[in-house]
Amino acid sequence: MPNAARELHLLLVEDDPVDLQLMRRALEGQPLTQLDVCESGEAALSYLLRHRPDLVLLDLNLPDVSGYEVLSWLRNSPEHTHTPVVVLSAESGDQARTRAMELEATTFLTKPARGDDLVGVVRAINEFWLHMVMSSPR
Repeated sequence: MPNAARELHLLLVEDDPVDLQLMRRALEGQPLTQLDVCESGEAALSYLLRHRPDLVLLDLNLPDVSGYEVLSWLRNSPEHTHTPVVVLSAESGDQARTRAMELEATTFLTKPARGDDLVGVVRAINEFWLHMVMSSPR
């Protein structure tokens, strides 16, 4: 039986202040979710040296170290090689999707243009992964 007290430890890597505010709104009040935020690729790498999130929501276009570089680092790190990474990016072209999937992203989603739609997508991701964490031992 799953441990009812188990939280989903979610790392959000996002530099756009509007998207960040919308994603935080999506996760406010969500049960059993611990949210940590990094607003740059460099901050994400520093964070990941000290923490093991259950899920990473990753933007690709970051101001210093790109999301692709963060994803590559995760997949080459023994501690994080199996950490699910959902790329959630404004880039919608096949080239971005292909590159992210070649770097072994768990999935690639294009950020919806409308804020309410983004909130819905982030809530759905959270609910799905929370269910996955709650139904499997760590």
